Amino acid sequence: MFAVNKDLVEVFDNGDAQYGAIDKSLASDIAYEQYSKGPIYNVTPFFNEINEVSLGEIVQKPDKTLGGEYKYGFNSKNQIVCITEYTRTPGVYYKTFYIRRLDLTEIRKYSCSNRDFELSIVSFLYEKDGLPDKVETYSEAAAMLQEFQYKRGQVSEVLVKKRGNYTKKESVNLYCFNYNEGDLSSIVKKDLNGVELKVIEIDGYRNKFYESEKLIKLLYESVVSKLYSLPKEEAIAVVGLIDDCAAKDFPVPLLAIGTVDDINDGVFDVNSFRYYDIEALDLNTPEISDIYCLANKSKLSSEGLQVIYKKLVKQLKNTNFIGLSTAESGVYFFCKDVSEL
Repeated sequence: MFAVNKDLVEVFDNGDAQYGAIDKSLASDIAYEQYSKGPIYNVTPFFNEINEVSLGEIVQKPDKTLGGEYKYGFNSKNQIVCITEYTRTPGVYYKTFYIRRLDLTEIRKYSCSNRDFELSIVSFLYEKDGLPDKVETYSEAAAMLQEFQYKRGQVSEVLVKKRGNYTKKESVNLYCFNYNEGDLSSIVKKDLNGVELKVIEIDGYRNKFYESEKLIKLLYESVVSKLYSLPKEEAIAVVGLIDDCAAKDFPVPLLAIGTVDDINDGVFDVNSFRYYDIEALDLNTPEISDIYCLANKSKLSSEGLQVIYKKLVKQLKNTNFIGLSTAESGVYFFCKDVSEL
């Protein structure tokens, strides 16, 4: 049905002994970490949607004894570097690495214990024009190929081919994506003959980014990028989101940043804070240019915007910033609606 990439098989066969070197090499790329109860990101494109995996929630620190807790390591470009999934068994966990090459991203998932590291799944992710084009996956049990089709910049179909390495049994399924006002509403699973096998209602489970969650994600990535772009010799002490929720247009907040030098006897000198506008935050990009439309379409109230900003501040507080110059006591995050003054 489909030829398995020999390079993929070679990586799988020789990957066990390479865990330590990969872990050490990628550790220096991690700029900040997030923790969650349940998964919050796809390991490969649209994995959660197709497999109906419920969306988890961000937490301050994982309880490694409960199982189903995750740690995500990101680089300064907001790209995932590694994912650690904890289990109920002490010392046993799964770790996934993202190794970015010029022509593809290699994704390795290891099954780990205190002494043993076994490569369980390896994938090659190929992109075209910045979008997923295909994913080749190999494990001891099976090989899989996913191919993506798009309409107007949104995925329309995912063709999934699987073959069992032991049984030699092969299958082909087509996943058709349906949208409602630009948001994914359902996925229809069909067989090779076009017979409908299942309808996955996206509203039926929690793995959906609603408009408010999209705004939080975009604003969060912009704030993090700005923090890591500042000179390392300046220790950051305070980060604030300043907005006017009484404004008629959607008020993208100003980012206020105060350093250790802006604190006098424990008191913040807000007049010496630096303020960055929308352009400085890199929000005016093609991906984010519809941010005003999103807010207007959902008719967010001033109270709703404050909820968004408070969630954003909570997410920043729950981030473990690595390699960022900060005050000894850490960074104080806050949001302020100046329309209340």
